[in-house]
Amino acid sequence: MMSGFWGNRTATIDWCENNYEITHYIAEFWNTISNLGLILFPLYGIYWSLQHISYSNKYSTKHKKYFKIPTSLLFCHIGLSLVGIGSWMFHMTLLYPMQLLDELPMIFGTGILIYANYETILSIYNFKKKQRGHGDEKKTNLEKIFSMRPLIMLLITIYCVGVAYIYLYIWKNPVFHEFAFALMTICVISENVTLIRMLNLKKRMYVLSFVYYMFGFLLWNIDNKFCSYLKLYRQNLESFFGLNQELIQASSLRPILLNLFVVSLKSISEFHSLWHVFTGYGSFMVLLFLTEVHYQFYLIKTNAIKKSNEKKDYKAIGSKFYNMYYHFSNSIIVNEKKN
Repeated sequence: MMSGFWGNRTATIDWCENNYEITHYIAEFWNTISNLGLILFPLYGIYWSLQHISYSNKYSTKHKKYFKIPTSLLFCHIGLSLVGIGSWMFHMTLLYPMQLLDELPMIFGTGILIYANYETILSIYNFKKKQRGHGDEKKTNLEKIFSMRPLIMLLITIYCVGVAYIYLYIWKNPVFHEFAFALMTICVISENVTLIRMLNLKKRMYVLSFVYYMFGFLLWNIDNKFCSYLKLYRQNLESFFGLNQELIQASSLRPILLNLFVVSLKSISEFHSLWHVFTGYGSFMVLLFLTEVHYQFYLIKTNAIKKSNEKKDYKAIGSKFYNMYYHFSNSIIVNEKKN
């Protein structure tokens, strides 16, 4: 086991990438830098959301309320960026505290997303019920339970804290963490499908994000199950091009270029780093999709769209990065500008 700047590995997981192969300061180079998008995209989302909230607060009046990004979505961006930062630190150091900094934000960040989706579903359900003239009807026991926001928040918190406690003190097996996270992911997917059905939204953006995520998950499994073959591929590349430790450390131009070329070929087999790229991008696109959900609901509530199944074209004004996806899905806008 190679040791570098951060010392010996203390994490319970050592992924398929060779440790400290690229640099003495980063344990898993490709698994580390592949988190860059997972950090920068949600940071941009935080910046854009804060700008949008500031704009809405500034120009909204008693008679005209501009669309406002919900605070819950802002926290989802923050949670996603913390996952990226934690994953960067974990793969850079392979230290157990940094491993927890990666894994625990995944649980708590997804918990925030589950509650944010729940609040949206509840708001849409109550609004539609009132529209149908059933707003004054007595709620069923199930509706009463479902409408108790503090109870739902408490249950989600208990789950997240319980998973963290079991993982920290009782069962430190990463399989437990993966199973607990998988259950939460299934919950998020079911909530998102419910939102699509409730508002009759176009599905292309969400389907694309789902495909990104599942493709990343496939690569993650290949990296786990076929690690020995991937490592053999990397060793064979070195043998084929005649690379050895002496040649790698040489300072002349030819071995440096040759080493860079081989490293590039080897990076193709770093499937865990590609898992970061695809699932991180897919997760960020889910937050874009949820922005659309909130805007669509805003339009319905303000009678900009009379019915939830009515389609209407709105000019996409605001963040070019966001609008790129809304234009792609031929969907409605994310932002409004004061006329």
